[in-house]
Amino acid sequence: MSNAPWQQQPNWPPTQPSRFGDDLQPIKAELIQPSGSGGRGCFVALLLAGGCLAFLAMVGVGVYLGFQNSSSTAVARQLSVDESLALAREAFNNFDATVDPTANLSAEQAAEWREIGSFFRHVERTAIKKDSTALGELIDDRRMLQRIDDTGRLIGWNTLDRVNLRKSLRDPHIEEFWAHFVLVNMVTPDDAAETRIVHAFGYNEEKSEQAEFRFWLAKRQEDWKIYDWQRFDIGMPESEEWSYRADYYDDPRMKLYEAFATKMVESDGYSASGELDKAKQALRRANPTGSPREFLDRGWLLLGYRWRLLGDDKEGMRCFDQIKDPAQTPGVHIGRFYTHFVSNDWEAALKESDGYEALVGLTPDLLRSKAEALSNLGRTDEAVAANRRLLRMEPENPSTVAELLVLAPEETAAEVTQWLERQSSPLESAESLVNHVAWREQGGIAMRFLKSFVREKAGDSAQAAALAARIAENEGDLPKAAENFRLAAERETDATKRAGYDYNYVSVMARLGRVLEAYEHGSNQSETFNSIVWQYEESEIELSDDEFAKLVARHRELHPDNASGLYRAAQLCMAENDLAEAERLLREGISKLTESDKEEFIDDELQTALQSLLARTGRAVEAYESVSVGGENGEDADVVAFEQLADTLSNSDRWTDLDLLIQRHRAKHADDPMLHYYEGQLRVRQERWFEATAALRRGRDLLDEEDYRHNLFGFLLAQAALNGGNWQQFYAEETDKPRAFNHLCQAFRSRGDLENWRQVRDRHRQLFPWDNELLRQDAEAARQDRDDTKFLEVSDKLIKSSDRAWEVNTLREQRLIAFVRSGQFDAARRAAAEQSPSETWKVDALIAASQGDHSVALPLAMKYAEREDR
Repeated sequence: MSNAPWQQQPNWPPTQPSRFGDDLQPIKAELIQPSGSGGRGCFVALLLAGGCLAFLAMVGVGVYLGFQNSSSTAVARQLSVDESLALAREAFNNFDATVDPTANLSAEQAAEWREIGSFFRHVERTAIKKDSTALGELIDDRRMLQRIDDTGRLIGWNTLDRVNLRKSLRDPHIEEFWAHFVLVNMVTPDDAAETRIVHAFGYNEEKSEQAEFRFWLAKRQEDWKIYDWQRFDIGMPESEEWSYRADYYDDPRMKLYEAFATKMVESDGYSASGELDKAKQALRRANPTGSPREFLDRGWLLLGYRWRLLGDDKEGMRCFDQIKDPAQTPGVHIGRFYTHFVSNDWEAALKESDGYEALVGLTPDLLRSKAEALSNLGRTDEAVAANRRLLRMEPENPSTVAELLVLAPEETAAEVTQWLERQSSPLESAESLVNHVAWREQGGIAMRFLKSFVREKAGDSAQAAALAARIAENEGDLPKAAENFRLAAERETDATKRAGYDYNYVSVMARLGRVLEAYEHGSNQSETFNSIVWQYEESEIELSDDEFAKLVARHRELHPDNASGLYRAAQLCMAENDLAEAERLLREGISKLTESDKEEFIDDELQTALQSLLARTGRAVEAYESVSVGGENGEDADVVAFEQLADTLSNSDRWTDLDLLIQRHRAKHADDPMLHYYEGQLRVRQERWFEATAALRRGRDLLDEEDYRHNLFGFLLAQAALNGGNWQQFYAEETDKPRAFNHLCQAFRSRGDLENWRQVRDRHRQLFPWDNELLRQDAEAARQDRDDTKFLEVSDKLIKSSDRAWEVNTLREQRLIAFVRSGQFDAARRAAAEQSPSETWKVDALIAASQGDHSVALPLAMKYAEREDR
């Protein structure tokens, strides 16, 4: 489901109208005055010296003749609204990407179609680069000016104004949906034999959203150029828009529309930076009322799109309801469709999709959403027909094929088989369908069909085994799934794919409680060993300490020279405090490293573990010196080693050794900020608070302002102040009090000192009541206390004032959980709908899970995950 048009910038830069005269303003001030009748005539205000006057006259005649010559170029006439929409419906409603577009064309026409296709690839590249100058070179400004002139709205315009307007036409607004095109058809108008009208679906850069376009093209010399275009949901062609701007140039109503559009652009800027409350404030000040009638409906449409984008469907619908003539702005049906769709009002949504289809024809995204609405209403035959039509528009889309297979498995089995057979890798495509079908409640028959297809195509390929494993896993046959994943890994020659199959094999065997058996029967025991260890360390599978020790011992027995096995054995020795044996194993592992070990970063793990062990046994300086000599990164190597060793020593309370390491590092890197950080740690341990503070501030002063390590120093400074009992003095002395406040709050929270945490919040509130960090701390306090009412109140304020997009998104996620946990299910659904339609599925999944209804929760969660991936 796409909300493509809602993200559209106003279809022109807000400064564009003024460009008609700005570039030649000094000349116009002297020579050009409006005529008494309100036209744009010019006369000579002052008689200048003869030579100057003659020169200006020649320039004027040359410019005029150049313009006159250019204006004789033939262009297609402006279409009426009914003619325009009829031509669009013919193109978009009959689009079939499975048909060769050149099949019924002459050789010359086919060559022309290919040329135009190449031209649009060039437009795409230029649009993605956002190079307006290069894009301007693809515009035929002479023909476009002629097309504007043909409207009759430039009557009375003088030559210089026309020349200046033509310059503006070479600086087009870069459409978001020009990043990718799917060409639909090509038409030659009866009144302009050199013109080609091209209909196309335009996509944004991520290909996640789309809009319908018409382009007018003609050759200029040997190259195709665009001389007009139209985005159908918004309405009129570009040339017609320019003509009305010219007509209303000095009209106060146009000034109102310019001011309105400026507010929308301002809102877009806030939205892009995540300042959603400011974006809404800008929209509240935007009102197209009083604009020229030709722009009024368009203004309400663009405003409604933006309200929908910001999650306010009520405001969006209010704007859509102001639109008087949907034929002029068909996008009103799109806005209303998605408003009804997210509220699950399927019948109302379908009425709007039918309305848009009757005017323009459906985009693939709108058709996909229509099919979903039909399916939700139980109108299966119509949903199947819609998906079949969608597959003709997007013949390579596996999600549409999967939808057909789920909706009508017996009826569509033959066409799905044909689709699979057409793919370059039928088994990979079948695996893709399994991913789409597996989570569907009604997917049982579809899965059996895919199982039959795979059995027929199976052979001995790794893909076939992997797909059979996925199907078996979906059916709950875990032993068969594990065996097929093992076979897939055994047959696969690509190392990356083989590792993935190994991972799945181990995962399924772990669910069966047979991890050690998985190792014994793995296709490649070293790779299987690494996969088991990784999943064990990431807590993805469960192993007892005894089972893990047995696994390592067995691997050492079978593969005594494997560096990974030596490293894991050393880890076990360190856990048993057998440090001498651990050191021997680590050094042996380093001596037996292979290139594949380095690719897996086993070499780094071995080196780091050896340094840590040396530090634990009183040989930190030895470890430090061994790295600094001959390190791959020169001097940087011992700086990194110093930090690693210093962390090891401080974590193991080896403060004397840390002091020696600091002295050794100071001799080589006295300007290293971290030298002072660890000295501060040492002084804190020694309870020498003044010296700790001085050392930490020295180190902090060496950091750049944006250095992430400010937080390390600040937190330790706050800890020193707390331990020294003088956090009030620390707060008073720090120049950056919001940052100091943040660090003190972290320190209090880490110690569970809730009373002082409250006190520092109260003190900071007196000095900086506007600081957002106060809201962050209050929200965190409410969240920790599980005070959902307080959290919802504070987080709402923080969302409105925060300028951090990631923080706003996090808070919204936390608010959904708080609503669900406090039983405010309707509020949770409303909040989810404000974010995106698919968020409502996630909330419904959370609600079902909170009520223990996992049979409902899981399909909804899978549906949400699939939509997010798509």
